Amino acid sequence: EDHSLPLVVLKIVLPGGYLHDPKDLSGQAWLVSEMMGESAGGKSALEISEALRLTATQLSVSVGRTETTVTLSTLKDNLTEMLPYFVSTVLTPDFREDDWQRVLKQSQNAQLQSLKDPSSLASGYSAGFLYGFDHPWGRIWNGTAGSLSRQDRQKAQKWHQQRLTAGKVKFIASGDVDPLELSTQLDLEF
Repeated sequence: EDHSLPLVVLKIVLPGGYLHDPKDLSGQAWLVSEMMGESAGGKSALEISEALRLTATQLSVSVGRTETTVTLSTLKDNLTEMLPYFVSTVLTPDFREDDWQRVLKQSQNAQLQSLKDPSSLASGYSAGFLYGFDHPWGRIWNGTAGSLSRQDRQKAQKWHQQRLTAGKVKFIASGDVDPLELSTQLDLEF
């Protein structure tokens, strides 16, 4: 709790990062994190983006080795309005087919581009040489051409829903926020 600036930062940390990708589906956690940043709660990615822009709010999703983190940064006065966007990003990403195809195509194009960049090649494959390409630490976190071509939207969505288990999801709040007031707001949203 810090009232020196009217800024609130909320984070939800979900279990499941790229080390949890199935052996033949490297890049799944990455794709799911990208889909969480698209349409959610029945609102299109453009609608969400516009709401964020109008309130100078940042909403991001990032994937790590063992976790996925959703972060909301907003002015205190906008928290009540922006909280539903934060919650829907976590609980109800839409996984729309058009979003899936676009995100998948972007990921495949990025993978092809990385094959032309010596620095990307070295960083992408170095863990595989160190740990072995079959070891979870040796897999390419954002997928390969082969693993991306095998991704399935429904399976990715199911994987996301299965990790939303009470006790495994961690919540962090900081800034100009009263813990009891926020707890009440979150109880209403979750």
